[in-house]
Amino acid sequence: MKACLIRLGSVEEVKQFIRIVSQVPYEVRVTGGPRTVNAKSEMDVFSLNLTCPLELKCPDADAQLYEQLAPFLITGRGGA
Repeated sequence: MKACLIRLGSVEEVKQFIRIVSQVPYEVRVTGGPRTVNAKSEMDVFSLNLTCPLELKCPDADAQLYEQLAPFLITGRGGA
């Protein structure tokens, strides 16, 4: 499992993120604070505090997925 930080700053970004992760056959999880939810569920993702960075957890072997998720990844200390 690989974990990285993401930021979903708008409703459209959440929907785009879910469209991307829904294409993979394995489980993808997002953690926000004390809650960990199914990243493929719009209702679950919207239940998180989206004003803070979220932790994305998925298999580290899928470089293509991380490439598609690049717009949401937080790199360094300056944000996305």
